[in-house]
Amino acid sequence: MEKYLEIADILRNRILHGDYMLKEIPTENKLAAEVGVSRMTARKAIMLLISQGVLERKENRRVVCVAGAGRKNEKIALLVPTWSSTEYQTWRHLLERMALEHNLNVHPVDYVHWEDPVVPHTLDSFPAVFLLPSVGALPPRVAELLRSHPRLAVLGNDLSSHGLLSINLFPAIHVNRLLDLLVDAGCHRVDCLCAQPRDETTEARVMQWRLWQRLTGIPGDLLTRNVRPFSLSIRNAFEMVDEALRQGRRMDGILSVTMNGALGACRACREHGLRIGRDVRICTVNGQGTNRYTIPTITCLEPEEQSAYLKVVFSWMTQEQGAWDGPLVLQPELPKLFTGESTSGM
Repeated sequence: MEKYLEIADILRNRILHGDYMLKEIPTENKLAAEVGVSRMTARKAIMLLISQGVLERKENRRVVCVAGAGRKNEKIALLVPTWSSTEYQTWRHLLERMALEHNLNVHPVDYVHWEDPVVPHTLDSFPAVFLLPSVGALPPRVAELLRSHPRLAVLGNDLSSHGLLSINLFPAIHVNRLLDLLVDAGCHRVDCLCAQPRDETTEARVMQWRLWQRLTGIPGDLLTRNVRPFSLSIRNAFEMVDEALRQGRRMDGILSVTMNGALGACRACREHGLRIGRDVRICTVNGQGTNRYTIPTITCLEPEEQSAYLKVVFSWMTQEQGAWDGPLVLQPELPKLFTGESTSGM
């Protein structure tokens, strides 16, 4: 294959995957330097794509993608915080599977914080956007910007109070099921562990624990502190529980607002000679699909409607229908309860 044809295939593949949705097509000089060919070879590759209707040259001589030309795969963006998480992997797997059925492609876009310029750039560039929220409160200006997008849905959190369509698999009210399970298992006090930056979702879970305490009279402490957004929550949890145990605090039952927090708590308790599921019982809200594979297995809530909710929203986004006319928050009435070794013994 001639070199310019190879370069044209590279560009075409990038265009199909949406790689130039958020940045410009490289100039002939930049493209030549990037792939290690002469400027003339790079020019021939670009001219070929122009002749095929994939690219076009504007009056200012800039080369851009032709709207709709071979770009069906670029329709959907998955806007995600820069740190990796099991939750992100789960949502992306489901989205990729649905996109494949419709001959579409999901294009992940990382952002560092709510005010990151890549957020409005993504909203301007993609007609359909799924959003995994960042930590911290959603600024009003950014909320307004998100509301202005005609095809946007929030994954895994409830931001419906901001007027945003949300898929919330773990309503805070269902935290009570875990708390009641701990008491039924013999816990006389239940601490709440929050080892990550507080956002609307974690705050709602903490507040539900506080309300449950008032209603039941069960004592317990909130184990938390100010942590950096990109710190490891599993390490934070380990340090918080380890410190509490070193101070002689009794650990009976622990509700962790996140899965990584539960894992850190388990490690700390084990190092202090406590038997998980017997001496201390630990559970979390969202097992993130890994709770059945850890040692011990972690008691948590598990969603059954995740794919069903996502399918409804995905269909609305991709079928060019009108404005969303359903409820702003899609959430289960009663998530499934998985009882693991962390509360039932090993």
